[in-house]
Amino acid sequence: MRDGLRVGVVGATGLLGQEVIAYLDEEQCPVGELQVFAGEDSLGQDVEFRGESLPVQPPVESLRGLDALVLCTPAVAALDWVRIALRSEVACIDCSGALVGSVDVPMAMTALGAYEELASVPLISSPPGAGLAWGPVLAAVQREAGLQRVLGTVLHSASAAGRHGIETLSEETLALLNQRSEEGEPVRDVNAPRAFECHAHGVDSGKGPEAILEGTLVDVLRRVLGPDVTVAATSIQVPTFAGQGSTLALQTEKPLRAEEASVLFEKTPGVEVVEEARGLGTRESVGGETIQISRIRADPTTEAGRGILLWLTADPLRLAARNAIRLIEARFPQR
Repeated sequence: MRDGLRVGVVGATGLLGQEVIAYLDEEQCPVGELQVFAGEDSLGQDVEFRGESLPVQPPVESLRGLDALVLCTPAVAALDWVRIALRSEVACIDCSGALVGSVDVPMAMTALGAYEELASVPLISSPPGAGLAWGPVLAAVQREAGLQRVLGTVLHSASAAGRHGIETLSEETLALLNQRSEEGEPVRDVNAPRAFECHAHGVDSGKGPEAILEGTLVDVLRRVLGPDVTVAATSIQVPTFAGQGSTLALQTEKPLRAEEASVLFEKTPGVEVVEEARGLGTRESVGGETIQISRIRADPTTEAGRGILLWLTADPLRLAARNAIRLIEARFPQR
């Protein structure tokens, strides 16, 4: 490989890890060396990058020699890698969402502006996909008319549960279509996708009324919008394989008509307003970096002119990969 940054990707065989590596390849980022890490189940596999086959490495005690590490693991596994990166003095971009609630760790969405101050920090939190999809839209409304309340529902596809989620949905779908009953088999994950069924994500009874994905999203938006904006979210698993959809109800401080909101979103970088007649679905967002919005209309339950309803779709994996790579570029601006 050519001269450049020495980057490690943890969770390299998972959906987000693969998306990050593909983005590095497509964008021709200044990467001179790539090392890939994953859990025991992935050992023996190779990852393709710029015409080379890179062997998947197991967890290590030291990362010295790397410039940056991108964590694409589930949140429960991220903190151990964060500690290793800090001990090894390697800049770390955490995409797991494990650190978005920690005010001591800078959280950044590059879609919201430049981040020159990140050039020296050792640890950066990159929000998960739902926050990256909602953030630029809500920030635009807040600048234009102020925000008082955000109420939304996220429809997560199987990709939110990683490769396991897609495999589970595929297996259950085939079983049901072939009239093979899955009844009586133990449930491996109550939050995993289920064929031909939508369900709310389960709540950890010891951690309050929010599901994990709901709490993470609310933490992200509080940091983007500030503590004075009331935010609530509901996380729903739907039986689709990729993409993500959201319904949003926004209450503004100043009047904002639906027509004005549409013009505002059209001017917002990375956002596309789609004609309602098209019937915008989540599948057309897959593989794209654009946040698509439709069904922009007044909310009749709020004071006249101060409520907006809308439908939003995006590819959370693609948004997360793009943000992670842009954060590496912001962290190493001279490389």
